[in-house]
Amino acid sequence: MSTAVLTQPLPTLVPPYLSTDVILNASPLAMIVLDKNGIVRLWNPAAENLFGWSQDEVLGRYCPIVPEDRRIEFLETQARTFNGQRSPSIETVRVRKDRMRVFVSSTTVPVRGEIGQVKVGLTIITDLSDRMKVERERECFFTLSNDLLCVASVDGYFKKVNPAFARALQYSAQELCSRPFAEFVHPEDREFTFDELNRLRFGEKTIVLENRFRCKDGTIRHLNWVCQAAPKGEDLFYAAARDTTEWMEIEADREKLATQLSHALTISQAKPNTKTLDDILHICSGCRQIRDERGQWTRMEAYINDHTPSRFSHGICEDCMSRLYPDFFPASMEDGLTMGLS
Repeated sequence: MSTAVLTQPLPTLVPPYLSTDVILNASPLAMIVLDKNGIVRLWNPAAENLFGWSQDEVLGRYCPIVPEDRRIEFLETQARTFNGQRSPSIETVRVRKDRMRVFVSSTTVPVRGEIGQVKVGLTIITDLSDRMKVERERECFFTLSNDLLCVASVDGYFKKVNPAFARALQYSAQELCSRPFAEFVHPEDREFTFDELNRLRFGEKTIVLENRFRCKDGTIRHLNWVCQAAPKGEDLFYAAARDTTEWMEIEADREKLATQLSHALTISQAKPNTKTLDDILHICSGCRQIRDERGQWTRMEAYINDHTPSRFSHGICEDCMSRLYPDFFPASMEDGLTMGLS
């Protein structure tokens, strides 16, 4: 079998419209070529747009975009490149012609000559300014929110908590993230809390739950949670909680007051020719005043006095004595003193 001899050169494998110069000029990413001394040998239009220097201003000159506080980082990258190593992508800071600092992602690779020696380094730079702006805005909301915000992993640890979270539970962020978050959940609530969180692991997008957390001083906070799973593969979930402790205490006080009023109503109805209470009483959640049939707000004692035969006798309990008169309370208790007015 005879061997064919090529009499015509093979057509070029890369057409002119895909030449290196065309690609570099068309690239939306800044591309810079430096020699081993840091002298600029190539500067594409995207680099000019990002940093403000034209090709004529930088070609043949030392690379001007490295700020003084990143000089060592830059020299280490140069050393790796001209030792034939590809440098990993780094997020760093560079400077523009107007001296403004810009956040970038930078990747540098060695470019070799015909016999394999490294001739220059090619650096590809992505502008991260927009992303950093979004991250700063997100961090601002995270930091300033009065709600309790956190990022947690499926292995049972907080990864990040906001200042409101730390304030509510009286732990530092470091303390909260260094221990399994089950330790902070009330023991009676742990099982159903993790049953709910497991629903996120098995495909649920969002869950809502209520549980109790223990503070550093031993007190209990009631929290109402909304939890959402992170995108698949991240093994995280995001959660926001509203502290409902005060609201629940108000509700408990209101229920207690309603019970007391109902009891007074029962007694008044058992006696003939007595005044009676309305079936529904409108009670202020804050000051505990009652709105009467004329639409006016009245102190609870006055309202009951007007509508039932009951009368109030005012006194002061031991707890209030201790809180209001801490210096007087111990002596009064030792002497067996009680205070009350009929």
